[in-house]
Amino acid sequence: VEKALKSGLVALSAMGIRTLFDFYLQKQLPNYQNFSAGIKELRKQGHFSSLDEDLIKTVVDLGNAAAHRGHIPSSEDLEVCIQVYARLVVGDRDLRSRVSDLAKKIPQRENKKKVGNE
Repeated sequence: VEKALKSGLVALSAMGIRTLFDFYLQKQLPNYQNFSAGIKELRKQGHFSSLDEDLIKTVVDLGNAAAHRGHIPSSEDLEVCIQVYARLVVGDRDLRSRVSDLAKKIPQRENKKKVGNE
């Protein structure tokens, strides 16, 4: 995606981002039927909010327009798409890993409750 964007191939970049979402859906839902159904299912499972669903649908629609209708988005449009992907997929994956590492570093609370008639 980045190489295509640096080469001025914005339509190819839009198709690439759409494909990245496709790969993500395939990983999460191996037998999903289409983008809309897959995204709705991930929202139902708690992976995405309804706002996230709307963001993804717009990015995927831009990729579809580039792939099937000859639409050539602006580089600014692509930047928005990249930010959506980074926030929802890359950011989520990175944050989960970092939060997991953080959780391991937090010391446990001492149990100061008294038992019985102490």
